[in-house]
Amino acid sequence: MKATFMKPHVLSTGALLLALSACHHRGALAPTIETVTPAAADVSRGEQITVTIVGRDFDALNTVRFGPIALRQVSRVSHSRTASTLRFTVPVNDEQQPDRGGAPVRPLASGRYSVQVITARGISNAFFFTLTNGSVDRD
Repeated sequence: MKATFMKPHVLSTGALLLALSACHHRGALAPTIETVTPAAADVSRGEQITVTIVGRDFDALNTVRFGPIALRQVSRVSHSRTASTLRFTVPVNDEQQPDRGGAPVRPLASGRYSVQVITARGISNAFFFTLTNGSVDRD
């Protein structure tokens, strides 16, 4: 009978550090959204609309996903043991959409957009935001 030896698994330094850092996050909980206020806005007049997200386990800097658009480096504006708050401005066009390539900037269409918070520990539950933008309708 011939003995079979298995090769040891080799982890890259980056993978090892990532695994170790994940273990040291407080509880390693994905973020949770409890409220999104307001839940709807009309941006057809060109006014900037600020949205407040209240939830738990947000980082100091977060990414807010607004439909297909990723709003990066959204700062936590308050934090306690029981709740955290983020604020962001509703995008009115697709300029920050990652897959738009060299296409001309277009206004976001009216419709329902999911809102999620992304941290180093994961992606939150989704809340929905209704955007009205004049006569621009979502496909």
